[in-house]
Formats: sequence, C-alpha cells, structure tokens
Amino acid sequence: MNAPAQNQNAEIQALGYELVRSFHVTMRTIRSHGWSNEASLQGIESFVDASNKILSVLGEFGLHVNSEFLFVNDVRLKVDALGRTMFDGLAFELQSRGLGSVLFDGELNRRGVEAFLESILLTTEDEVAQDPQNVVDRINRAMKQKTIPVEVIIVKDENDLPSDVDMDRKERAKKAFFKAVTVARAVLTSAHLNKRLNLRRAKRVVQNMVDLMMEEEFTLMGMTTLKDYDNYTFYHSVNVCIFSLALGKRLGLSKVQLSELGVAAMMHDMGKTKVPIEILQKRGMLDSAEIQVMKRHPEAGVRELVKMRGLSSLAFKSMMAAFEHHLNYNPDLPGYPAVRNRFKPHVVGRIVAIADCFDAMTTKRCYTPKAVTRDKALAFMLAQGGKKFDPVLVKIFANLVGVFPVGTLVKLKSGRLAVVTEASEDSTLCHRPHVKPITNRQGIEVEQAEIDLSIPGPNGSVPDEILCAVDDESVGIDVAKYFM
Repeated sequence: MNAPAQNQNAEIQALGYELVRSFHVTMRTIRSHGWSNEASLQGIESFVDASNKILSVLGEFGLHVNSEFLFVNDVRLKVDALGRTMFDGLAFELQSRGLGSVLFDGELNRRGVEAFLESILLTTEDEVAQDPQNVVDRINRAMKQKTIPVEVIIVKDENDLPSDVDMDRKERAKKAFFKAVTVARAVLTSAHLNKRLNLRRAKRVVQNMVDLMMEEEFTLMGMTTLKDYDNYTFYHSVNVCIFSLALGKRLGLSKVQLSELGVAAMMHDMGKTKVPIEILQKRGMLDSAEIQVMKRHPEAGVRELVKMRGLSSLAFKSMMAAFEHHLNYNPDLPGYPAVRNRFKPHVVGRIVAIADCFDAMTTKRCYTPKAVTRDKALAFMLAQGGKKFDPVLVKIFANLVGVFPVGTLVKLKSGRLAVVTEASEDSTLCHRPHVKPITNRQGIEVEQAEIDLSIPGPNGSVPDEILCAVDDESVGIDVAKYFM
C-alpha cells in the first residue's frame, strides 16, 4: 500500500471510529434519557459531523456489519479493548433489527439523523421476527419520503459482506469470540424478556469455537483476557465456555460432546437474567438478603431452560451446568442451591464450576472491584481440590493453564515485563511458557517477538526466566490489547 492510500486508510479508521461511537452512544442515550437531553443532542451533532466528514473523503459510503466486525466500505474498523463495547453494542443493535448495512449517499443534518435514529429505535424484535425485509422496507420508505440520504440493507450471509481475505489465527479467534458474545447476549436477553429460547444459534457458534480449539487452543484462551465491566455477564459466559472447552478437550471428549459442553457452559448463568438489576450491578458487597436472592439463580436458570420445547440432550446438559455450577464436589460441604440428599455434580457441572470460578476470580466486578491475578486464583483452586472442586479435574485444569496462565503479566529476570501467551507442551516445564516481552529493561513498552522460555540457546542457557507474576492493573498495563 502506497503512502497516500495508507494515509486515507488511517483517516477512515479515525472517522469510522467516531461514527460508531456517536451512533452507539446516541442511541443508548436517547433510549435512556429522551431526545431533548443535552447528551442526546450532542450525540446527534457528532453523528452528523462524523458521517459528513467520511462523505467528504469517500463520497457515498456504507457502514457494514459482518458478524461482530464493522466496515466502512471495504475497510474493517479496528478497535482496542476499551472501544470493543461500542463496536459490539452497535453491531448487536443493528443485527437484532435485521440491518446489515447503512448506506450514506448525501450530507446529513440534525433533522435527518433524528428521523433515521427514530425509525431504528421504533423497530421491535417481534417485527423483525415476523418479517425482517418489511422492517428494512419501512425504514427506507420513511427515509425516501423525508428525502434523507440514508438507506438500510437487510442482514446478508456474512460471506457476501466485506471480509479479510487472509485471516490469521488471532483474527479468527477474535471473530469467534465476539460472535459468541453477540449470541450469548441475544439468548440471555431473550430469557430476560421472557421470550422463547433458541439454543441453535449458540450451538452453531460453539461448534466453530470447538474447531478453533482443536487448532489454536491458546490463541482462543488468550481472548479470555478481554474483559468488559459493563457487559460482564456476556463476556463471562463466553470465557467460561472457552475454559470448559479447553478442559473437555484434555479429557478426550468428542466434538459432539464438546459442542454440548460449550453450550451448557455458555448458558450456565441463565438464571441471572431473573435477578433484579439493582442487585447484579450493586457496587460494594451484597447484604444477606441480596445474597439469598443471588443464590437462587441456579434454580431460575433451570426453570428458563425447562420452558424450551422438545427437551434435548443439549438442554439437559445446559440444565446441569445451570443447576450445579455452585454445588461443591464434596457433598458434605455446603454449596447452593440446597439439595435434600447427598449429591455429587455431573461431570458437566464439575467442569463448568472450575471454569466459572477461575474467570470470576480473575475479573473485576462491581462488588469485587479488584481482580485476583491468574496464578493466585489457580493456587486457591488447587487448594480446594476434593472440597469445592473435583481434585482430578482441577489438577488437569492447572496443567492446562500452567503455573503462569495465558494472559498473566510477568516480570522476567532480564527486567522486562512480558505477557504469557501459551503454556509449555511439556508439563515438567510449566514454569517456562511462551511469553511476549512488552517492555525493555527501563519499563518502556516496545514491540518485541514472542519467545519460548523452554528452548535453550546455542550455549545451553534459556533466553530468559520468570521471576514473578505482576498485577497488570497496578502497573497500568492493559494485557488484553496484546491479544487483539
């Protein structure tokens, strides 16, 4: 790519990012605070400004949704971990209304943007379910009658939309991860709204993750470092799915068994859709009454899954994960929900319990504002083998993630900081994983090649050694960006 083309690409990236930001934030603000709110008005002006600036560069253009990725014409908009919420949110807003593309073929003003956003916000899920093409036709008729230079296009098969021709393993993992987040959001939102559940979409996306897990286990596990404070439930559901698949793979489960395990893991917190939002998002510790409400979510999850028509093996395994993920392996120790007789969870429940605990401990939440480092979480869980967790499974999980799990920030003997990217295949060398150094000896972040700490050099010495794990938040480093 020559310099002028590179410069234009960078300009489109910046302008496209602003268009997505204003589009997403304005829709959310209008829905929460109304059209006359000052933030809503500022958002509309930002939308006008961003779209017209892109028009001045490209002429007419399209904003396209391809799975969870967003494109301006054929340029895929790149985003860091912090901006992922906006991109994921806008993709969901458009696709849930049956919209795959928004085409801009003339300058917009405030009146035009208001009319366009109103036509989108008035669209209901029932309307989309009955006839998505009718939604698109209705919006386009309204835009044409008001001479607003915007047109929408129905969601197409993703193969018909712009996409990267050569997608490397990191991109494939990102694509699978964010598509899974979108599906988890859709299914859990349906449960929250008392709509009929459909696990087929979840099964399709999990089958793709199973295939990826067979080829790029640690690349996919690296995606679990992507955290979203405001969308914790959806990201947590997908992370638990990934860890469960990795553990199931080590147990030798077939692809069919892994697919059912992955869906069950993704749906394990279904019951939280019935917990009042003020409890789920409460900052600080829950009181005793709120804790009791929270502890009812496993039973609530089973009740939601029972509503499905034609209960299948997939649904039953999902019920197991929902009901059992907070029960203890040792039936003599208290867990929840309360059961009348001594009860040892099914292997599905035992796998999901391990995955759930590991991700929950290593994630900052409203009532646990500081996450535990991954190595400390693993040490706690190993100590609970035979008590909270199946002792064999938790040891296999520990060998899987390694002494320093993927995503851990570590300090090397050379003085550099590095991110663990892959566990060593040799369990006797679990303290020597693959790492990506991210700073020099002076602590300045610089681009460096990934190294395998288990491979000695020509003189027989290893390239570096890990001294200790480091709390990434305490040093102000966002580990997730190295997996994006």
